[in-house]
Amino acid sequence: MKRRMSASDSTPTIFLNMGEKRRAEIMFSPVYAKKFTGAEAIDAELKKIAEGLTADN
Repeated sequence: MKRRMSASDSTPTIFLNMGEKRRAEIMFSPVYAKKFTGAEAIDAELKKIAEGLTADN
């Protein structure tokens, strides 16, 4: 799992390796991200979403 977030108005994003030839990218809009109180809260929410993902054929 990798996380990318730069400037305060950027798009918080997490990248997941879901297995062989499978990747997922989860993003929050900058407007939605402002509802959270800092980067740690955004990270926690992205991870919570990522933990619920499954890869189906």
